[in-house]
Formats: sequence, structure tokens, C-alpha cells
Amino acid sequence: MKYGTSSCGPVNTIAHNNLTRETEKLVADFIGKEDSLIFSMGFGTNANFFSSLVNSKCLVISDSLNHGSTRVGIRISGAAVKIFPHNDMDKLEHIVREAISQGQSKTHRPWKKILVCVEGLYSMEGDLVNLPRLVELREKYKFFLFVDEAHSIGALGETGRGVCEYFSVPPSKVDILMGTFTKSFGAAGGYIAADQHLIDRLRLDIMTNYAGESSPPAVLQQISTSMRIISGELNGNEGQERLQRIAFNSRYLKLGLKRLGFIVYGDDDSPVIPLLLYNPQKMPAFSRMMLKRGVAVVLVGYPATDLITSRVRLVKNCS
Repeated sequence: MKYGTSSCGPVNTIAHNNLTRETEKLVADFIGKEDSLIFSMGFGTNANFFSSLVNSKCLVISDSLNHGSTRVGIRISGAAVKIFPHNDMDKLEHIVREAISQGQSKTHRPWKKILVCVEGLYSMEGDLVNLPRLVELREKYKFFLFVDEAHSIGALGETGRGVCEYFSVPPSKVDILMGTFTKSFGAAGGYIAADQHLIDRLRLDIMTNYAGESSPPAVLQQISTSMRIISGELNGNEGQERLQRIAFNSRYLKLGLKRLGFIVYGDDDSPVIPLLLYNPQKMPAFSRMMLKRGVAVVLVGYPATDLITSRVRLVKNCS
């Protein structure tokens, strides 16, 4: 094997190999940003990212339903945090206006940075961020915007390039795009895609590059091959056919569940379909019933959801 079976250590210790840099460039081109960084763990991507970007003199405004990895990363950074109700753009604008006018809580000096964090597709709700409205607010108030696309990249948009393509929003309107490779790409790890100057900064001081092992060559090759298939570089129209299939499957399943009388959350185009069970005691029985029928489901309850909104999450793939 040309690259072996393991990376054998962190990037800043053993340096990049050609395959790593080629894959990072491929990811950046696919997403529409200048450059990207690849990490071997999706959770660790968010958990280690924020401490390299913000500090105690910065404010992070986070959606109330952001993933636990984002919450952990924000807390580790030491930045001040404010939460806005899920997808409530009016409340977000109110918080941003107040933050700009009042400044830091003790000194009232201006915040060094104001960073708004959202997800492209919320994994437990199945709904999409209101990206056009969010970008409009970014242009108006000049805050930084972070979008976690773990569940939308490779699944949404005409060519699978995520929520920016889905809403016809240029990727340049979003400062930082994060995603994982464990869903649509069948691999492992995560990435940060942004402008060149930000990626150059992260290469120097993000903790993962010093303490976390790099992605193995086999995983990098899987990422590269999957991305090329989705974008149409490999296997002809297979990528387009898979994207059309996942869109059809998602709508078909959601419509069928609603006709049967189930309460289902999420947008119609979402490949994540939460089916509400409500009573936590129903969850084991429902799981066993699905297992007997050969259907794999993901049960989700407290604390990932509210105590009385237990659900089963159906995630459609394009196979």
C-alpha cells in the first residue's frame, strides 16, 4: 500500500501526506470554500474548534437545539453564550441588536467577535435552518456565521452540496461550514471549510492537530471516492440518481406515515424523519416490533429530547 493503514499520529507532528491535502482541497471545492481541514472525529471537530476562534471577550449566540458537540465546544472556549429559541430569527435579531448596543456585560466594551451558530439540518427535529433570513441578518449586523452541515451535506441540494445549494445561497455568505463524513459519505471524521486565512490560522493552533490522530488513508480515500460519485466525476449519473432517490424516499415515507395518522416532524425534503412516540415506555416495545420486521430504527429520548417528546428517528439513505 502506498500510504499504509494508519496516519500514525497528529498532523502537526507527522505532517500532511499528499492524500490528506488532496482530499482537503476536494472537500473545499465541493463545498465552495477556499480551503478545508479534515479531522478524524466528527464530535471532536466541533468540540475543539471554538477555542481556536473565540475567547472570553467574544459572544456566541447558539440555536437552542444545536448538537451537543457544538455546545461542548462553545463552553470549552470560555466565550459568553446566549441561546435563542429554535429557528426564531426575530428573537435572534433582538439578541444581536442588544449585544451590539450593550457590549460586554461588565465593561460594556464592544465584543471582539459575535458568532452565530446553527445547524443546516437539525438531526432530532428534521427541519432546515432559515438560511436566507440568517444571511440577511449577517449582512445587516456583520456577525460571523457558523453552520453545522453534518446531516445536510451530501443529501440536500441539486448536486448534494448542502443547505447553501438548497437555498441558492452562495457559500461565501457563510463564514464557516462544518460537516461530518459519517452520513452521506460512508466514512468517518469531520471537516471545517472556510476562507484561506481562517484555515491557515486553524492549522497552527487547533488542538486536534496536536493531540488527535489524523484520518487513516483508507478513510480519506473513501471520502474522496464518495464525494466524486456524488458530484458526478465518477460512475456517470450514479450520484444524481442517488440524490433523487433519497429525496423521493424521504417524501414517500413521510407522506405515508402521515396518512397512517402518525405525528411526524420536519421539512418535506428532509432525509431525517422524526416520528413522535411521546411516552418513553413505548420506545422499547416499538424497537422490538421494528426489529422483528427487519427495520433498523434510532430511538431518541431524554436528555436528547424533552422528556415527553420521545421519538424514533428514521433516516433515509439512497441505497
